[in-house]
Amino acid sequence: MEVTFPEDYGKAELNGKDAVFTVTIHHITERDIPELTDTFVADNLQETYGWTTVTEMKQKLREDLSRHEVQLFLETYVMDNSTVDKYPASMIRYQQESQKYFYEDYAIYYEMEFEDFVTTYLGAASWEDWLEKSKTEMEDSVKYFLVMQAIVESADLETDEAAVEAYFIENGDADRYADLKEEYGMPYLKMIVLCQAAIDHVEEQAILE
Repeated sequence: MEVTFPEDYGKAELNGKDAVFTVTIHHITERDIPELTDTFVADNLQETYGWTTVTEMKQKLREDLSRHEVQLFLETYVMDNSTVDKYPASMIRYQQESQKYFYEDYAIYYEMEFEDFVTTYLGAASWEDWLEKSKTEMEDSVKYFLVMQAIVESADLETDEAAVEAYFIENGDADRYADLKEEYGMPYLKMIVLCQAAIDHVEEQAILE
């Protein structure tokens, strides 16, 4: 396989250079797609989702998709009809630092200096330039959490560690829960659960026509 590295690939020894990659195919796997039957659903999906029949599975999927669309509409409506008088500097700073940590990991992965990564892959003259370009997006993220917090407080919504664990198990993240808890911390996971609880509350109060 013959390729040419881009002139701005990010490594001086590879920029604009031609290269030949040799690919060896060891085997080809064909997938046998099983027939969707009640037996298949019961044997493979009951433990995780509680489904025992194809009809039950399809009905639940329709309900989940419908509810997802409703909640997405309500979330958009709430955000479009909410205003923020002032964005807390600490929350903006948190967004900036989170973005930097995220892209620093990518720079390390690609074995690049951070500023080189910013100019090559983010298309910005500098990190400060990228922050300025991302200002609206970051403010939107801060606005989302402020609005969700306002709903949580006005509705007296609460959660605890047991409820958080149940939430992630219900959403298919049982195997990852311990890792998520260790990586992000319980306060962050509680925030996720409370944000969802806020949208659930809005849905319960809404009159859909």
